[in-house]
Amino acid sequence: MGSGQVEGSVPEADEMTVGAFTVANWNDTDGVRDDQDNDGVIATAAGRDEIDLMELVIDKPTPDRGGWVTLTASYNVRLRNEETKVTEVVLDAYGNVELLTSQLPMTLYVEVTSPSTSLRDVIITADYQGYASDSVAATGIWSSLTAVEYGDATYADMIQQSPWSEVEAGKPPQPKMEEVGGTGLLPIPTTVEGSDFVCNAVWMCFTVTPPGIQDEAAVHFDLTRRIERKVWALDASKSVIEHGQNPLTVSFPEDDNEEANDDSSLGEDESDEPNDNGHMFTLDAPGPQATVPAVPGGIVYFVDRFNAEEFVRVGINLLFGGNGVAGSRCSGKYDWHVTHTLVDDGTGEFTRDATGRNEIGPGHISVDDYYPWDDT
Repeated sequence: MGSGQVEGSVPEADEMTVGAFTVANWNDTDGVRDDQDNDGVIATAAGRDEIDLMELVIDKPTPDRGGWVTLTASYNVRLRNEETKVTEVVLDAYGNVELLTSQLPMTLYVEVTSPSTSLRDVIITADYQGYASDSVAATGIWSSLTAVEYGDATYADMIQQSPWSEVEAGKPPQPKMEEVGGTGLLPIPTTVEGSDFVCNAVWMCFTVTPPGIQDEAAVHFDLTRRIERKVWALDASKSVIEHGQNPLTVSFPEDDNEEANDDSSLGEDESDEPNDNGHMFTLDAPGPQATVPAVPGGIVYFVDRFNAEEFVRVGINLLFGGNGVAGSRCSGKYDWHVTHTLVDDGTGEFTRDATGRNEIGPGHISVDDYYPWDDT
């Protein structure tokens, strides 16, 4: 018997000692969390099929005396006949199913329905009527947002607190955090014209599970995000002006809702691996740029809105990072958005208005053309 990601099985020598790695099926690919979704074959038009299933190969016993093999699976396992969740192999109340030896060899697909609490706690055993037995182990990987700062907190204050004190000096995102100096809607010391400064910062900490997964050589994580940005120019009555310049407008990728489009391959603002406590850190610091107000004629306000989806993905025997689709998402999508309003101070230069929003979700994200200066 062998198991592993769909791309290949785990060698026999590693079936229990190392085991296989997969993603706990807590993602939401079609409006319902996948572990509760028994017939989610295809996600949305821009989504992904439910691909986070693990291959399980049950070989014919040698010698084959006929009869059946009893397959026993852990409580957090469902078995499928296909790579997507089409047909379920029904287990009895004890987690057993009997397979006639004439049906073997057989390939099934394993759905791990909840995260592992310890390494290799997903066990599947095949017993051939007491003549022989074989077992394989697996680990269901997940990660969650466990700490966040998006209000008015300084770096000096936060670095005294766990988990922020765990950010390693000299490694990302510590230099960026120190440069920014705090979180929330930060004060602007000068006019926007001629400046390129951060006036917002969100810090997030994710914890990967189960404990110790970060020490497994085959498992690699990546913190990443999708981002959407839109800029409006307004007159004194806050009516939108068509100014013909929107160089900073960015859309979410349309082809795949798992595609990252704001993941720097330099990794300056995010951890490149979990620390000893399984923590990964990220810093988002969007702000209006000097090029936005450089448009003449009747413009009194600029509104600069950012929406983002932050998440963690995992690759098995895969080193990755940067934009695109890679690995498997192993967290929910955590939303944040911020809106900056820039106002003409009467001299033709723009400073930031006192209004602004800085929120973190889920539930605080919108990609509609709403007017973000109007909270109604």
